[in-house]
Amino acid sequence: MVRAAFKLFSAERIVLVSDSLSATGMPDGKYRSGGCEIEVKQGIAYLLNSNTLAGSVTNLYDCMLKAISYGIKKEDAIRAATINPAKVINCDNIVGSISIGKSADFIICDQELKIKEVYIEGVKVSDD
Repeated sequence: MVRAAFKLFSAERIVLVSDSLSATGMPDGKYRSGGCEIEVKQGIAYLLNSNTLAGSVTNLYDCMLKAISYGIKKEDAIRAATINPAKVINCDNIVGSISIGKSADFIICDQELKIKEVYIEGVKVSDD
């Protein structure tokens, strides 16, 4: 379906999104999100003491990597996670690509797309 969507609509019209919960990126454990008690177990969020899915704990970067794993070209998946969504919400003048006057929030990756450095507002905030 992912490959078909990219082929049908083109990389310029696809937007990758993540509707992840506030527990995204957190280790297994109990959290509060949207007024509900949830538990993250092995990367899946459930309502506390149940088998009911609470929502996603997948971040946008992992969504992009998943698209690439399905055969989407790197540059097309990156576009769908960066400039395309910025254009949809009319903020591509400040985010979505790297250029003078933009917010300078970006990551540096190696050839295998492993994150090496993270920058927020042009300031390096982490190393691998």
